[in-house]
Amino acid sequence: MPPTQIPYLMIVKASILAVPTTIPTMVSSTLKTEPFIFKGSDCKPNSQLQVFLPDSPQERINHLFRLPLELRLMIWNLCLLSPTGLVEPIDRKLAYYRQMPKSNSPSGPQFYLIYQEDNSDSYLTLSLLRTCRQICEEAFPLFWKKNTFLFNSPSGFLKFSTQKVRFASQYITSLHLNIASFQGTALNYLEKVADSLTKRRPSESAFCQLTLALQETEIVRLLVDHISGDLRTEEARISDRFVDLERIFRKVAQGLFDKVLHVECTPTGGVDGTDAFVEEILEKVISILAGALGGKCFWGSDLVYDGFMEANDAF
Repeated sequence: MPPTQIPYLMIVKASILAVPTTIPTMVSSTLKTEPFIFKGSDCKPNSQLQVFLPDSPQERINHLFRLPLELRLMIWNLCLLSPTGLVEPIDRKLAYYRQMPKSNSPSGPQFYLIYQEDNSDSYLTLSLLRTCRQICEEAFPLFWKKNTFLFNSPSGFLKFSTQKVRFASQYITSLHLNIASFQGTALNYLEKVADSLTKRRPSESAFCQLTLALQETEIVRLLVDHISGDLRTEEARISDRFVDLERIFRKVAQGLFDKVLHVECTPTGGVDGTDAFVEEILEKVISILAGALGGKCFWGSDLVYDGFMEANDAF
């Protein structure tokens, strides 16, 4: 047999047959042989197959890890960060109605990580973190710390933070919470979120920013049918309608993190267009809530309060 050829066994998985053949191989002086136990129909039990392996462990490392850490982190960012900066975790039941992949399979993920792209749902996967320990250690903090997690209700956040992902919620740095209702159980859930966030010690949590989003249509819907006449004579009634929400906002203000209030405008740019009375109502409510929360307050894309100070030319 020529010295450049060695015996080789081709393993057929379906029938587990061992077919002897030869392939040309150049054997480097840096390679060594190690025994490999093989059992097949045409081989004797416990026969040894010579396998060539590199001498040093460093030679066995994938080329990916030969890249500088800065380049690897850029790769992890492309795989794990939402292009919009927002990630919405939804449970498997909701994912099933939104026809997400594997949502009807027991082996599917417990939560889906959705982001909006081109007016359609796209989703992130954490499969990269399961490839090896080193990648997990490098990429795990990036996903939780650099994405802003969006929840369309306070109850959604509470469910996410308690169902087998409590450890992960400790790594979240930014949270965007939509408040669709200001009454009943919705406020009870919001208060539980406030308690959960404000009781965390900075040494135990990486959390640093909370964004609370309100719809101006919901504010007006709650007030316009109950208020009429001069706004100055109705200030007490306005405060009464939002007293519970104001109390919760004051509780959130005690948290050692940045607070942002975002009042989202309707697509038409305002409620009832040129209704001056409606605009006065919105301005009054925003001033009450912004004063209770502190931090920054945006009305649409305009900054109207910064801390407890009204921004220049806000209204």
